[in-house]
Formats: sequence, structure tokens, C-alpha cells
Amino acid sequence: MKRALLAALLLAAPAEVRAGARAEQALRLYCGGGFTGGGGGVAVDSAGQLTRLRRQTFAAPLESRPIEGRPQPVAEWLRMLEGAGFRRLPRGEPSNMTCTLTMGAGPTGHFIMWRGTGTPPDLPAPVLHVIAALRRLQQDNPFGQ
Repeated sequence: MKRALLAALLLAAPAEVRAGARAEQALRLYCGGGFTGGGGGVAVDSAGQLTRLRRQTFAAPLESRPIEGRPQPVAEWLRMLEGAGFRRLPRGEPSNMTCTLTMGAGPTGHFIMWRGTGTPPDLPAPVLHVIAALRRLQQDNPFGQ
């Protein structure tokens, strides 16, 4: 009886509790490709913690560096993306240099990609707002510092 109750409680716990209080990726902005195949970006987990991402070359492992500081307003950004129909936006096509915005992870996640490092102006305004906010975080938190 105790085992059944414990198993039921564990299954009902949020994923971050089951994973040892590790929050899941909520948003990720990453650009890469070109001559070296490297790239970089930022990820924000479900608790609002920021991680800086970098890959030196296409064959190098993805490096990540947590950024200490105030949690980011990830819940607000997720509401904005949901309200803009982000999950219904077409995924786009990869190119020599490709940027992606990913919401969620795994089979329930969705991403869009676009060519180059600019941002397509035809995206819904809330999506453009979230991309701009993530880019500011990336610029304000260089990987090497």
C-alpha cells in the first residue's frame, strides 16, 4: 500500500521535481551554420533561469554556461507565443546560416527556423518581441564572461 501511494505521488509530481528539481527548457534561441558550422544562443528554462549556448564548430560539442541573476519572465513570453499561435507557425527551412526559436522540448515542443541571423519581419508581433528579448539577453551575457 505504501509503495503504491509513493508511486502515485511521484507520478503526479511535476517533471522538475521528478528530475531532481531540474527545470525543463522552455525557450531557446540559437543561430548557427556558415563556414565553421558553429553558433550560439540562449536558453531559458521553466524556472526562468538563463543559459548561454555556444558551439565552436560543427563537430564541437554544444557548450552551455548558466547565467546567474534574476529569473526571466518566461511565463509571460510563453503566454505571448501561445496567444500568437506559435505552435501553428510553419517550421521553415534550414539554410547555410539558420536561426531557430524553440518553445518546449521533446515531442511537445515546436520550433521555427529562418535563414540568416536577421529576424523575418512577417512573424507575429509577440513572436518578434520574444526574439528581441532573447537576443538582448544574448548580447548582454557574452559566453566568455
